[in-house]
Amino acid sequence: MMDRVVVVRSRQQAFALENYLFSRGVKAAIASTPVGLGKGCSLSLWFYAGDTSLVASAIKALGIPIIGIYQKDNLNRWFKVSY
Repeated sequence: MMDRVVVVRSRQQAFALENYLFSRGVKAAIASTPVGLGKGCSLSLWFYAGDTSLVASAIKALGIPIIGIYQKDNLNRWFKVSY
């Protein structure tokens, strides 16, 4: 199960990031943003925690402004992950 999510500001940014990651062999999936994250953003990109550094590199390479990268804790609450 993919356990981290990066929340982006637009649909185009989500697709650009997904395509960039797939071209580098990173598995990611576009989905609705979890409730409580993003404040009105409709899409986010889910990925595995082990790929966080690759996702961060892709964000920097594409110059995409993001809202944040989040993960759930063991109490099922979202928290922001530094990258």
